[in-house]
Amino acid sequence: MDSSVKQIIGKRIKGIVAKKHDYQPHSQLFLIFSDETYYEFYTYMSEICATGGVCVGGLEKVREYMGEEDVVFVAIDHSINE
Repeated sequence: MDSSVKQIIGKRIKGIVAKKHDYQPHSQLFLIFSDETYYEFYTYMSEICATGGVCVGGLEKVREYMGEEDVVFVAIDHSINE
């Protein structure tokens, strides 16, 4: 697992977005934080991988990233703010 996952320690999760594709990566899970940043986990072959770090952007940026049509699950609490 990439050591960048340590960047999410102490962040408050505001929402989750899951995507499924017919191509690699087949699955993605985005954690959206209250400070309008997000972190992505994805599958490659049968491995769960982490991205290079926390990215700036909220729900809309995550939905658009690699295709909004592939979103299979969204849960967000808009009342949570930094």
